[in-house]
Parts: sequence; C-alpha cells; structure tokens
Amino acid sequence: MTPPRRRLATAASSIFSTVMGYARLAFVGATVILRILFIAPRPAFVVELKEGKALVRRGKVHSRFLRSCEEIAADCSVRDATIQGIRRGRGISLAFSRALPESCHQRFRNAWILER
Repeated sequence: MTPPRRRLATAASSIFSTVMGYARLAFVGATVILRILFIAPRPAFVVELKEGKALVRRGKVHSRFLRSCEEIAADCSVRDATIQGIRRGRGISLAFSRALPESCHQRFRNAWILER
C-alpha cells in the first residue's frame, strides 16, 4: 500500500500535468486565431459575379476589368462567382471561388493584367 503523502503527491502531479496540457492547448489555439486575424492576407478587392453581372464588393478595380469579367463569365457559362485580388508583395494575385471552373481562371488573370 502507498503511503498517504505519496498518493497526495501523485494526485497533485497528475492534476498539474492536466492543467499544463490545457494551458498548452489554449496557447496553441490563441496562436492560430491570432495568425488568422493578423497574418492572413485581406483582399485588395472583391468582384462578385451575380447573375452574370460583375459588381465590386470591396476595393477599386477598373471598369474595363469588370466588363471583361462579365464577358468571360458569359463565355464560361458562369452566373454566380467571386474573384478576389490578394496582395502578394508588390503585386496582386487572383483567387477564385469554386463556382469558376479552372479552365477559365487564366482568362481572368489575363484580363486583370491587360485591363488594370
């Protein structure tokens, strides 16, 4: 049989390790949330294609780019989708919603380069 002091020390050690486990989990969770909030890139612009019409939801883009988006969407038979311009260093790369087929992505990129 284990002496009472030893049982108390073992129980305290077990509680301490459980608390430290939770503290470590909370720290990792807080770190992930902070990275998402402060490090994740915010879009420079958001263009929403709604029923084939291109609408700017955030930022500024040239009207020629919006017209090109409408034409490309019509050619690709896309009615509703989203295009985001994400800042990458000195440039902007485009991110597309799943509603836009990959076969059309390059056409939007080309329009962005030509019409900005």
